[in-house]
Amino acid sequence: SSRVLWTLAVTQLEDNLQVYLRVPHTIVSYPRDWKAYVQMSFGVINQMNEKKSVWRYTSHTFDQNSVSWGYANFLSIAELYAPDEHFVVDDVLIIEVTVKIFPEEL
Repeated sequence: SSRVLWTLAVTQLEDNLQVYLRVPHTIVSYPRDWKAYVQMSFGVINQMNEKKSVWRYTSHTFDQNSVSWGYANFLSIAELYAPDEHFVVDDVLIIEVTVKIFPEEL
């Protein structure tokens, strides 16, 4: 099996924080039948109370035609920067990602 250097894309589109797991463009060098069956979790961490962190869980089959998966509307920008939410503290945002790769489709 090929080693994959996964990348995390975090962007703002309009009023939303977007979070995606991606396979880099080097996927074109992978075998044509390459697939990765993945379970993943994304967390925006509340820096004052971890129990108030926001988590999303999903699974996806990555292949040559599907190289990105995640959330276009993970969290509103207003909620992200709200002082009482404690997601951004001293200009620091913590995003935690867990990726589990399986040998067969889920």
